[in-house]
Amino acid sequence: MARKNFFELMEREVNFQDEYEKIENAIINANLYGSLDDVIEKVFNEWKYRKNYISFWELRCQLNFTYSESEEYGVKYEPDRKSIKMNDFLTYAEMILNMLTLLNEQNSLLYTSKIQLVRETILYDLEKINYEPIEQNKGQIMIVQKDAAVSAVVDLVETDLARTIIRYNHYLLKGDIEAKKEILRKIADALEPRRRELESVNKSLASDFFLLVNKMNIRHNNCDASDKAKYVEAFAKMTKKQKENWYDEIYQQGLMAFLTLEQAERNKRIAEFKKNLTGK
Repeated sequence: MARKNFFELMEREVNFQDEYEKIENAIINANLYGSLDDVIEKVFNEWKYRKNYISFWELRCQLNFTYSESEEYGVKYEPDRKSIKMNDFLTYAEMILNMLTLLNEQNSLLYTSKIQLVRETILYDLEKINYEPIEQNKGQIMIVQKDAAVSAVVDLVETDLARTIIRYNHYLLKGDIEAKKEILRKIADALEPRRRELESVNKSLASDFFLLVNKMNIRHNNCDASDKAKYVEAFAKMTKKQKENWYDEIYQQGLMAFLTLEQAERNKRIAEFKKNLTGK
C-alpha cells in the first residue's frame, strides 16, 4: 500500500461543530486591539439589511449564535452552540460573510489577517461540501449549492429572475415544496413567451417541461380530486419527497431550456459569420 503524502494526510471531512467553534473563537476573542466581533458591532447599524435589529448581538441571539465567558485559562469567551449540523453551519457562515462586508479599509486595518483567515476558512469549508456564497446585491450574500448550470443561466436572464433562480438552491429551501413551487411557476412564466422558439430547437425538451409544470401542481391545482379537468392522481398521491424530487427535475429542465435558447442564438451568430466568410 502506497504511503500517503503530507497533503493527502491533511485531507479530512468537514466537522461542522469544530469548524463553527474555531471560526467563532477567531472572531469573539480579542487580540491586542480587541475582537473582530467588537468591530462588527460598532458598524452593524450601517448594514442596510439589518431591518429592526439594533445590534449584532441581537441578531446573534435571534439566530442562536451567542457566546459566554469561558472557564478555561487563557480564553476569555467560548461559543455557546452545541451539536452544530450542516444547515446550522451554513446559516452561521452566511451571517459572518455578510458581516464581513461591512468592514472597510479603515475599520478593518488592524484585523486584515484575521478577516482573511475567517473568510478563507469559511470558503474552504463551503467548497468541501459543494456550496458557495453568491452576492445578490452589494452587501447581501446568500450561500447556495454549487451548480454550473445555475451560474450560466443567471448571466442570461433579467436580474429579478436571476435572484429567483439562485434562491431555489438555497439550503433553507430543502423540503420547502411551496417555495420551490413558486419559483418553478416564475421560471415557467418566463419561458412561456419563448415556447415556440424552444419547440423549434428542442421540441422534446419544450414538450416535457411544459407538460410537467402543467401537471405537477405548479401552474394549476392538480391535487383537487373534485376538479376532474385538472386533477392528476399520479402526482397527487406522491409522497412529499417524491414531489420535491420531481420539482428538482423540473428546475433542471428549466435551466436547460434557457441554455438551449442561448445556444440557438449562438448558432445563429455562427451561421451568419460563416455566411459572411463564404459570401453565400
